[in-house]
Amino acid sequence: MKYAKHILILALLAASGACTNDFEDYNTNPNKQSEGSVAPIALLEPLIYSSTNSYSSYMLSIANEISQVTVAKSTPRREHCYNLADGNFKAIWNLGYKWAGNAKHMYDLAVAQGQPNFQAIGLTLKVYNMSILTDMFGSIAYREALKGGEGINTPHIDSQQEVYTAMLEELELANSLYLAGRGIRMHDLAMRIYRSDGPVELDEADVQLLREFALTLSPAFIDSLDQNLGTETGDGK
Repeated sequence: MKYAKHILILALLAASGACTNDFEDYNTNPNKQSEGSVAPIALLEPLIYSSTNSYSSYMLSIANEISQVTVAKSTPRREHCYNLADGNFKAIWNLGYKWAGNAKHMYDLAVAQGQPNFQAIGLTLKVYNMSILTDMFGSIAYREALKGGEGINTPHIDSQQEVYTAMLEELELANSLYLAGRGIRMHDLAMRIYRSDGPVELDEADVQLLREFALTLSPAFIDSLDQNLGTETGDGK
């Protein structure tokens, strides 16, 4: 009986091994994202919410309590008694680079996918997070930061002046990308039309922008406009 049990176990193991030859072919996760396939817009809301929420939490415990604006009734850190530890600042240091890295990832995805608006947003959010770090710590790694994938694991530390110079350069690039993507101009034009009580004066650039936007509309959207507005919008009408 003892030997029969062992034989049965070996047979089951052999059978299970035989069933896994093409395991990956039959057990492919259709929801799994491949590297670089995530749309940049998917990072936008988590990045903005998580970064600002993280900072507000730590800034509340440090800035508010040190200045006695608020005092926590029960806290193991006791910042309101000026009892500060390395952990108070280490967390912000790590979070700043974490969210700046995610913003850079958004930028890289947008470059690969040809989306200038999200390239600009990624750069802007990266600068925002890095500005918090340099305002708190002064000299930080900037120009060589966030390049671990390129083998730069000990980046050069830039002075605060160098950091601000680099940040302004990236914001200038972001501004040019916003204009190239025409997202801001389209938004401004849309708000002008929405807020107007009568006819809106459009220059040639505005008309060209509207024409380019109209070409991106799907037939289903055009049909929806026809039904809801009672007007014909196709064939230039």
